[in-house]
Amino acid sequence: MKRLAPPTLALLALLILGSCTPTLGSTPKTVAITHVYYTIYNVPSDWWSATATVKPALVYHFKIYYQGNLSASDIASARIYRPGTSGAFWSIDPQKYFDPVQGSIGDMSYSFWNISNSSELPIGVFTAKVVLTNGVSSVQNFTMGVPGSVDPGSYSLVYSETETTPSSLTACAPALLRPEVTAFTYSGGSFQISFTVKGPNAFNGFVWLYDGTGAFVGGLPYFRLSTGENYAGLNGGSGLNLGANSLIVGASDIKFGTTTVDPALLPGVAWCRIVLQDGLEYSVGGAYTTYDYRAISPLFAKQ
Repeated sequence: MKRLAPPTLALLALLILGSCTPTLGSTPKTVAITHVYYTIYNVPSDWWSATATVKPALVYHFKIYYQGNLSASDIASARIYRPGTSGAFWSIDPQKYFDPVQGSIGDMSYSFWNISNSSELPIGVFTAKVVLTNGVSSVQNFTMGVPGSVDPGSYSLVYSETETTPSSLTACAPALLRPEVTAFTYSGGSFQISFTVKGPNAFNGFVWLYDGTGAFVGGLPYFRLSTGENYAGLNGGSGLNLGANSLIVGASDIKFGTTTVDPALLPGVAWCRIVLQDGLEYSVGGAYTTYDYRAISPLFAKQ
């Protein structure tokens, strides 16, 4: 049975693309990259379809934001690469993942991975480049750090706990560790969930709920609220613990997007996941900024 968290993720390995040729006579256009949004997900094997041939433990998500009056047909290529990697890069399809309203190229549901080791990802300085069909281009460097920081320090890789022998211990830092659900029940209109946090970098998190077919039903928006307060149902309002955690989620707090889920759907919930965040997206300028690590638990069946 296919059980994927929304949105369904696809895989894309490293690609090598040819050079683009300016289109003669095209209307002059300009582009300027303003910033790059990235997340690094640490995911379990059941995140992927059962038929997937590769099930990477760590994946990137990228979105390039730009300034310029563009349409998708104006963009020849958009890519992320590491300086000095002999032309290897991750390519974003500008025809499929283009949003002129946001001024962005990319989609946060699309995953990129390391073809040489699916349990490790490079971090450090990266380059984003957008090339238009008229030959105009824009380049901007950005840095991916270790969990909880914009600084990679001396590290050039992060690794998942599934990687028992990182390629270079001195160069590898652990990614945000996945939580583990240990109990999941439903009674009196509320869900009771016990879970374990295994690493010190977890700052926030939330719950995803699924029905018996694996379809997403809804979830708790955040453990740490935008006001700075902790969700009252998590450890009695004391916030996340390193180690054991107890969570009670009331029906009125379960949302699908911004809409409260119909309570009649809740008895049909059959599975849950806990998702943790490292908090960097808050410490560098508030919610919804451009950096994030996420760690996602395996699916756990309601008892």
